[in-house]
Amino acid sequence: MNYFATALCLLVGVVPLGACAQGKTVKWKEEVKLASGAVIVVDRSQNYRQVYSGGPFRPGWLRENERVSASLQSPRREIKWEGKPIPLALDVAPDGSVCLVALTTADAAGENEYGQKLQPGEIYYLAYLLAQSQNQWQRIPVTAVPQEFQPNMMVDARRLFIEEGSTVRYVDLALKAKVDSDPRIDRAFRNWPRK
Repeated sequence: MNYFATALCLLVGVVPLGACAQGKTVKWKEEVKLASGAVIVVDRSQNYRQVYSGGPFRPGWLRENERVSASLQSPRREIKWEGKPIPLALDVAPDGSVCLVALTTADAAGENEYGQKLQPGEIYYLAYLLAQSQNQWQRIPVTAVPQEFQPNMMVDARRLFIEEGSTVRYVDLALKAKVDSDPRIDRAFRNWPRK
């Protein structure tokens, strides 16, 4: 077979595989109640890719990464965060610095984000600080997050948007409380170690 015929066969064989690869992005606005009692609206998006597992090739969706952005009023500034970990809390300290707490698992992306080898099956918490004078998130110990900061972001977006197929694009505090009250949600999503 000549070079052209080989290349054509490879192209014909690869194009259908690429066409089968599917992704999905879910975007919504979410009310987030801060420790101060103020409520801000956060723009969130999650990217998923289709995977096949179990049984006779049942498709499912694997969360790839997430984006969070918000316009803060006091002090006035735009914040943006992107990563593989699942955000649990976003809050603003009295000095204007912003904290984000997220969790990750012991996969390759989690180890990369956490910066060390992780035990399989374990959940790890990450904290990020965006100081008022900075435009870049810095990792900080989870124990450095102020005690008054609590989980305040919807953690079960996958169930709402992927499993239930909801088309809601604005998640208020009441809907978030309802979604996250599901007893199947792991305790790890409810808070992080404080010591």
